Amino acid sequence: MRFRLIERILQPGGQERNSRRGSVAVIAAIVFVVLIGFVALGTEVAALLLASRQMQSAADSAALAAAVAKKAGYPVPFADDARALARAAGFVAGEAGTTVAVNNPPLSGPYAGQDDAIEVIITRQHALLLIRLFQASPWNLTGRAVATTGGGPGVCVLALDVSTSGSAIYGDNGGRMELVECGVGSNSSSSRSI
Repeated sequence: MRFRLIERILQPGGQERNSRRGSVAVIAAIVFVVLIGFVALGTEVAALLLASRQMQSAADSAALAAAVAKKAGYPVPFADDARALARAAGFVAGEAGTTVAVNNPPLSGPYAGQDDAIEVIITRQHALLLIRLFQASPWNLTGRAVATTGGGPGVCVLALDVSTSGSAIYGDNGGRMELVECGVGSNSSSSRSI
């Protein structure tokens, strides 16, 4: 009797063997769902990192624009220049949980209290689908930059064309310029000249 039971289990077309195939399908389906969940979570984290980099780039540009405007003594307040540049980068104060703060002097950091330094802080709330499983409140991303109006000998790279409406100085594809104690400037009045 025992021999026949073992023989039936080991037979290729036996009923017991077919019943195991269904359990493998269930396990494979569960693993597949978990794998798709991890891929979706990774995509959301990558989206947060991209948004953080864009926000930091906008804060850097806005702080630099405000410092240049303050040093040049433009009639428009330098804080308006910083907010306009942040707006052009897609960070509009009051929309989608975004705040843009321009502080002169900076409120924190090594330049706190220095009147020749301008601090720009951009904050935006991001509500993501899968990350809510781990944190109920939305994520607050912040980009902070400080630029000073004085201190260096000026610019090392200067675009002289005053009438260009496009890019007078352009860097792409991971291009890098190392300038020691000097900056990049443009004589064009276009906001897209650098």
